[in-house]
Amino acid sequence: MDKVVQEARNIRENLLRNQKLARHIDKGRDYIPISKVGSQKIKLIIIGQDPTVKNEKSRDTIKTVLNLDKQQNSLYNYLSSISKQLGSDIEENVYVTNLLKCFYVAPPATIPGCIREHTVYWIELLRSELASFPEAVVITLGEPVLNALIISGSKKIRDYWGYQGNNQSDVSKFHYSVENNNLLQRRVFPFPHQPSIQKYFYKRYKDDYISFVNNQNVGM
Repeated sequence: MDKVVQEARNIRENLLRNQKLARHIDKGRDYIPISKVGSQKIKLIIIGQDPTVKNEKSRDTIKTVLNLDKQQNSLYNYLSSISKQLGSDIEENVYVTNLLKCFYVAPPATIPGCIREHTVYWIELLRSELASFPEAVVITLGEPVLNALIISGSKKIRDYWGYQGNNQSDVSKFHYSVENNNLLQRRVFPFPHQPSIQKYFYKRYKDDYISFVNNQNVGM
C-alpha cells in the first residue's frame, strides 16, 4: 500500500478515537483517494482541500485526489492548463495531494472550524510529502486551504494577486506566502479553485500571476 495512504488511514483512525473530531468523519468510507504523481521529475505541487463532495454517492467514484484520473472534466482541464503555463505537464511533472485526505460527512469548508481543527492532525503528513520534492513550486487551490495554512499574512487569495478594489490589481504588488508565514514552511502561491477562476478579477489577472510565479522560480 502507498505509504501516504497508509499514514492517512492511521491518522483517520486517530481522529475516530476523538469523540469531538470523529463526528465529522464519514465512517462509511474508510478508503483514501491516492495522490496524483507525475511520471517524471516533479516540478509543481498542487494542494487541494479534501476529497469530500456534497453528493454522497459521488464520493464512491473518487479514487484519485481531485478526480484527476478522469481527464474529461473541467477541473482536470483547469489544472492541466495552469501546469502547462508553469512549465509542467500534469501527467509528468505534477504532484497533487489534499490537505485533509479522508472523507468527511460534509465538505469541511461547510463545517465551522473543521478544517482548522483537523489540519493539526494532517499537516505533518503533508509536510513529509512536500519534503520529497524540495525544488518543486507549491500552489494551493482555494481559499479554505489557504486559510488553514497561513500563520501570518492575508488569508485572501486576491490580496496575493495585488487586489486594489473594483476588480483592479496592481501587478507590482503580486506576492506569495513566505516560508515563515505558513505551516508548510515553503513558498506558497495561492490560486483560486475552479469555480472562482470564472470571476472577472481572476480571469483578468490569471496569466499575469502565473508569469509572476514563473519569474520567482527561475533557476529553481
